[in-house]
Amino acid sequence: MLTTDAALPAAAHVAHAPPTARQRLIRALTPQVDRRRATRVAAPYLMKMTPLVDLGRGRPGPPAGPSLTVVGKDLSERGFCFYHEQPLSFRFVRLTLDDPHIGRFELDVQLDRTLFSKLGWYESAGRVLTVRG
Repeated sequence: MLTTDAALPAAAHVAHAPPTARQRLIRALTPQVDRRRATRVAAPYLMKMTPLVDLGRGRPGPPAGPSLTVVGKDLSERGFCFYHEQPLSFRFVRLTLDDPHIGRFELDVQLDRTLFSKLGWYESAGRVLTVRG
């Protein structure tokens, strides 16, 4: 004798619960496609960002204005990504990290992209030109 249980797969009897708030948050913050080739390391530090003069031909110059506080996102062998509150109008920046546990470092970065995030912050990323520290 056949029953309906034999005709339907076991998964058909299970009603899927709606995703939890945590699952929705993780899904919203996780990139759908990760095209990065280099391994990234989280860098959640407050840093001082100073705009630099663009001397042309991909060369940064002296400071071009007052410093702002930014929040680091991640670091790779060749790039750095960070969050900030206002749009940036310059191409080169110096990021300074002064932490009692890891020391003082300065990164000169050529910005490649800036995106407005879902959380109301800007996310900028670029190629690290110089590291001091």
